[in-house]
Amino acid sequence: SAHEPSTSEGDRASLPLSPSLNSRIQGTPQYMSPEQADRRGSRELDTRTDIYSLGVILYELVTGERPVGARSTTPASAMVSFGGSKRTATPKASSPSGGVPRWMRADLERILRTATHPDRESRYVSAAAFADDLRRVEIGEPVSVGPATRRYRFGRFLRRNRLGSAAVAVAGVAILGGSIATLIGMLTAREQAARADAVNGFLEQVLSSVSPERRGADVPLSAVMDGASADIAARFAGQPLVEADVRLLIGHAYANLWRIEPAVREYTLALERYQATLGPDAAKTVLAAIRLNQVLVAAGKVKEVDAASGELLERTRRVFGVHSREAAMLELMRARIASARGRTEESEQAIAAADAWISREFAGDPELIGWLLMDRILILRRAAFGRGFDTEESKARFRETYDLSARLVALQRERTSSNVAATTRAEIELGRSAIDIGRYREALEVSERVVAESVGTFSACHDTPLDALELVAAARRLMGEADRALEAYRQVMECRRATEPKTVLAQVAREFDLIPYLDYAGLFSESESQCREVIELLGGFGAMGESMRFAAESYLARAISKEGRADEASAIFLRLTSAPPRPDTAVAYGRLYAFAAAHFASLGRVEEAWSAIDASFAALPAKESGTWQYHIDDRLVVLAEAYDALGDATQADACRAARAKLLEVNRTRR
Repeated sequence: SAHEPSTSEGDRASLPLSPSLNSRIQGTPQYMSPEQADRRGSRELDTRTDIYSLGVILYELVTGERPVGARSTTPASAMVSFGGSKRTATPKASSPSGGVPRWMRADLERILRTATHPDRESRYVSAAAFADDLRRVEIGEPVSVGPATRRYRFGRFLRRNRLGSAAVAVAGVAILGGSIATLIGMLTAREQAARADAVNGFLEQVLSSVSPERRGADVPLSAVMDGASADIAARFAGQPLVEADVRLLIGHAYANLWRIEPAVREYTLALERYQATLGPDAAKTVLAAIRLNQVLVAAGKVKEVDAASGELLERTRRVFGVHSREAAMLELMRARIASARGRTEESEQAIAAADAWISREFAGDPELIGWLLMDRILILRRAAFGRGFDTEESKARFRETYDLSARLVALQRERTSSNVAATTRAEIELGRSAIDIGRYREALEVSERVVAESVGTFSACHDTPLDALELVAAARRLMGEADRALEAYRQVMECRRATEPKTVLAQVAREFDLIPYLDYAGLFSESESQCREVIELLGGFGAMGESMRFAAESYLARAISKEGRADEASAIFLRLTSAPPRPDTAVAYGRLYAFAAAHFASLGRVEEAWSAIDASFAALPAKESGTWQYHIDDRLVVLAEAYDALGDATQADACRAARAKLLEVNRTRR
């Protein structure tokens, strides 16, 4: 304007706005609340200001008129009534309130008085609470702002359950239905927008807190998430749905970072908030339950998830649809649970059935297809192990898991929105699958690349680099590099021992896995100590740890034998070999008898040594067969020892030649 002062754009941007001017221009005058119309601008506006405006809108929707006083600063709540003297105008013939039953009018008046109360502290605290009372009017339930009397609540109960009154109520709802539904839609939209604003504001605050001057130049994302999680409860006190939205988001971030325990915590809290506020069949509640169950399964806690998974699947189908994305997630999870609990045939049938329709209906959903591929890999690998290592059926499944792993890696690399954790987890599965089919060099290259790329992305003791480092150790050992394999596995154990208690069976299993590395490296004194610790730890697990205990005792006997305590070793070997056959794999007995053969041969007990050799081949017929899961030459080492002690140089040389040939293949085959 020509009458405006000559002020530059930069100067105008820095000029303060008048608070009173600010308050006057916010909102449409006819719908302003008292505090919004206050020209002094002394009170901040919040959600309850919107509640007032929506109360005026509801009045218009129900009566066709605006409440008396709505154009001024006089509170509309002082004028609200459908049949009393407070109305200055008579309802029009077409007024929506004409056929409304008296009890419904009474509840609507209570709702309107609350929504448009001049004191905002006495209004509804949120749009969700406002909408909830309107829904209660629709179905004839007591409203939250109704009288706290038994008579009132009992009267509403009779209204809902008496045929005559029900008919009147239905008629009233039919008249009011469109108006109330319209406002509920408005309330829901506003509530969702407010929640989205609150979530976005929180995330903006979290991200802006990461500044070099405040927290250092390089702040790991996991540290940012931990700080955000600690602030949620205080930040959103009294706002359970906003808190739940944020926790669901934080839980998803933790899950993507493969931090399972924090993800479980956030999903659990989100589920509790949704359940208490929205009920069990709300979409948000069901989605939070799905996410929680997924991370529990990932953490190996399948037993507690298994029993309730069927009910959750039915609820998911009811809420989202039979062939919805959410139902697909549940079906994949249930297949994985069946596999983890040893129901191999059931799991294979379930994953095949899910694959048939998910691949067709969600071909354009790379995230869901990625989950499908991962679950197929895990289920097929477990099924292959259950059928033995050397059967044609298991070999075919191992080859299939390798092909699926290669597909998964390609999919994750192609996804522009893929996160680093998803890609590295896929590469780890490719490394495992490469080991399963004997491509040890490839497994080593893949796993070493993951370890290298994890630096600066994950902490040193994060599951992702540790899983990759375990593969490095396994691959090097299979290639005959005993010392380097042990070095890698020691790094794994240093972290695992710092983060996992030895009261957990999975950690005890890792302690057991260290024993073959020590034995293979010739560190028999340390191997003995490790065996004794593992055997003691397994005492607290009963039958679950029996097969591992049997294997640990076999290694203990060998370590004691190599240390020169012959009588003590003989006693253990005789006890283990004379006990009734155990339902272990052939590998466990092939190893035990090979160890016993070398021991008895070193003592000159020829007949017992030859008998043990025969028993070892009876358990594992092929000379090259391995004696533990990912190692194919340790029995050849021990048999060469036995043949040397027995004076059979031909057989000893044959074992060494076979071992050299196998190691050459292992080092070069891709």
